[in-house]
Amino acid sequence: MFSLSAQSDSVSTIVERILEFYLENNEIEDFDNNTAFERLYDFQSNPLNINTATASRFMELFFLNPVEIQAIIDHRTEYGDFISLEELQTIEGLDMTKVKMLLPFTTVGNASENINIKDLLAAGRSQVFLKYKRTLQDKAGYISNANNETKYAGDPNYLYARYRFDAGRRLKAGFTMEKDPGEAFFKQGNKNGFDFYSGYLYAEKVNHWVEQVALGDYTMSMGQGLILHNGFGFGKSAFVTSFKKNRNHLRQYSSVNENLYFRGLATSLRLADWASLTLAYSQKKIDGSLALDTIENEPEEFFSSLLQGGLHRTASEIANKGSITQQNIGAVLDLNYKNLNIGVNYLQYNFSSPLKRPEAPYRNFYFSGKDLMNISVDYDYRFKNINLFGEVAQSDNGGRAMTHNVLVALDKRVDFAVSYRDFDKDYQVLEANAFAEGSYPLMKRDIMLVLSSGPIMNGNLVLITTYGNTNGCGIVLMHQVVAKSIFCVWNTTRKESLMPTSCIDMSKNKEILL
Repeated sequence: MFSLSAQSDSVSTIVERILEFYLENNEIEDFDNNTAFERLYDFQSNPLNINTATASRFMELFFLNPVEIQAIIDHRTEYGDFISLEELQTIEGLDMTKVKMLLPFTTVGNASENINIKDLLAAGRSQVFLKYKRTLQDKAGYISNANNETKYAGDPNYLYARYRFDAGRRLKAGFTMEKDPGEAFFKQGNKNGFDFYSGYLYAEKVNHWVEQVALGDYTMSMGQGLILHNGFGFGKSAFVTSFKKNRNHLRQYSSVNENLYFRGLATSLRLADWASLTLAYSQKKIDGSLALDTIENEPEEFFSSLLQGGLHRTASEIANKGSITQQNIGAVLDLNYKNLNIGVNYLQYNFSSPLKRPEAPYRNFYFSGKDLMNISVDYDYRFKNINLFGEVAQSDNGGRAMTHNVLVALDKRVDFAVSYRDFDKDYQVLEANAFAEGSYPLMKRDIMLVLSSGPIMNGNLVLITTYGNTNGCGIVLMHQVVAKSIFCVWNTTRKESLMPTSCIDMSKNKEILL
């Protein structure tokens, strides 16, 4: 069971408990601890004003789901500004666990926005983070062969250094350096020292027209992830009604994943009270396996795959490092009217060499070439306890993908959700992060019904029924007392059996034998 005392526990303890609670109850393949820690520490240093925060701002506190966020906003609309944080306990739809999570990261105060750059710099604080680790037992890659050569170019040491300057949400700057085990350090194929360098300068509310500016490394998000999204999301879990994506488009990047970021310049402009425009340009080097196509009259260099590992230890990994130049142009037009938000999204890719994937039946519709364009329209409408949201996207080959969703808070303890997903087999996208198996929207058409109720006997009961090309009915039972989440699936095609076809203990990522 999650327990938290905001007054007595240290910030690090609180953050660790929240992340543990979040991870135990969600299926997340690639969770970025650095980004999660930084986001929570940022809110601890610069608490979110619950009297002025928008729904997008609340969603940056990723442990809140859309139903809970709307309950806070509805309470504020009906009764006026919060007098104290203790008033959160009176909100229907917000349990004490979430109230305790919110306390260290929120405020009811009014922070002044009329602060000049000199005062911001004077009020800012600097932090330095250093990390070192090493596996004591040598792996095969570090052992010399008969010619006194090793497979890996570097030593087994992991080195990490990060500097961060923080002047509230108005101004941030920092840089990150990392060397993975096995990578060279100031020698051979890596004479610049660390294998990965990253830096950023980020500002908000620059003036009346400029809402955000990001220079250097940054992340960008669009709609519900059918094109691109680098925010937090939930999988099929005890929080399955929380699959909605945040509509905050730009953030600084300070993590060590060597792929999930843009490098260049981005800005968000306020066109009117009801409209804003976000523009982005990026150019960076990425890893690719280069080869030469000699079938044509004029040989052409191409790459066969996008390498996502970020490791540069062996001769082949070093040769592939930064071999491809990737350029991106992105734009988001946001239109707002009362409780309705509409976004028009555009993202263009260009590679210095064409991508030609090895032939295989399942790759027939995957993207190949030098240029790719995606466009989409997303929407978000809120009315009392009902939230409708979705996105319709298309790639430049005509393939389409769409998702339409409804979230309803039936009661303080009962939530209902409907999710319709229709992904064409020829929809092409490279960095999607949608609510789908593996986050990749491809070859799926189904409708999912979700009924979530809890707490029941110290646990949450979630019923999931899916109709479409993946038929099934599942029940999730999460026991907070023992911090365990069991996900069981009943296949509707097996009518002769009342036993579930499979059960997985998600806290151990292990299938339970039936």
